[in-house]
Amino acid sequence: MKPMFCFLILATALYRKAQPSLEWSTRVGTIGYEDKVGGTQVDRDGNIYVASKRAGEHYWEDVMYLTKMDTRGHIVWSRTWEPEEGYLDHVIDLVVGELGNAIVLCEIFPGNCAVQIALIKYSSAGVRLWTKIDYPEPVPDFGTPGFDSQK
Repeated sequence: MKPMFCFLILATALYRKAQPSLEWSTRVGTIGYEDKVGGTQVDRDGNIYVASKRAGEHYWEDVMYLTKMDTRGHIVWSRTWEPEEGYLDHVIDLVVGELGNAIVLCEIFPGNCAVQIALIKYSSAGVRLWTKIDYPEPVPDFGTPGFDSQK
C-alpha cells in the first residue's frame, strides 16, 4: 500500500508540473467582422508577426493586416494594405527573414475573374519596401466550371 501511495503523489506532482501556463494574451483584429489569419512567424529576436485578412462590410472592403508584437505580446506596429484594383481574397502566407523583414503573400481578384498574386515586403520597422503583383503563369486551375480539373 505504501509504494502505491508514493507513486500517486509522484504522478500527481509530475502531472501538475507539466501543465502549461498562459504568459500573455493579445487580441489583434476587430469585433464583429470575420478575421482570418494567413500566417504567423517568429523572428530571431522572438518578435511575433501575424498576417491576416479583415473582412469589411462588403467583400471589396477587405484589408490585409500585418502586425508585429514583441516577446511580451505588446503591439510594436500594425500595417494595412489594400489592392489598388480589385479586392483581396486571401492572405496565404508570411515569411520573416534573418533581418526581420516580412513578406506577405496574398491572393487578389482584379474583377475580371483572373487570380493575381501579390507579394508585399515590409522592413523590421514596418516600412513597406515594395509590392509586386502578377498573374501566375500558367493561370492556376481551381477546378472551376470550364476548366478540366483532372489536368
